[in-house]
Amino acid sequence: MFIKIYSMDGSCHHIKTDQISLVMKDKNNQCWIVIGQHSIQIGLDEYDQMMIKFNEWWNIDEIKSQHKIPQDLKIEDLQLSIRLANCLSNMGVVYLHQLLKYTATELLRSKNFGRKSLNEITEVLQEYNCKLGELK
Repeated sequence: MFIKIYSMDGSCHHIKTDQISLVMKDKNNQCWIVIGQHSIQIGLDEYDQMMIKFNEWWNIDEIKSQHKIPQDLKIEDLQLSIRLANCLSNMGVVYLHQLLKYTATELLRSKNFGRKSLNEITEVLQEYNCKLGELK
C-alpha cells in the first residue's frame, strides 16, 4: 500500500507503507518520517493524519494485548542454568519484568555474566515473546 506525504518543503512523496521505519516527533516538536537511511520532515497535521491511519491499519490495543508479560513470573521458574540463575539473583533480579529492564550490554557488564549466559537468557525470552531492554 502506498501513501502520499507532503514534506515541509512542499514536495510530494509516494511512500510504500512497509518501507517506513519510523514516524516520530523530536524534542523540538518537529515531525519526521524515516525510510531506510532517509528522513522527510513533515508538518504536525500530516503527522496526526498518519498516526490515525496507522491506528486504523493496525489495532494497537490488540497488539499490546497479545504481548502481555506475566508480572508475577519468577526467574526461578524459567529453568535457567544454575550459574545464570545465581548471576541474576546476585543482581537482585527476582521477576521476569525486572530482567526486561536490562539491556544486553548492561547484563554483560555484570559480574560473572558472559556471552553464554546472554545467549541462554535470549533463547528463554523468545519463548515468552520478550526481549531484553523492552521495559526500559
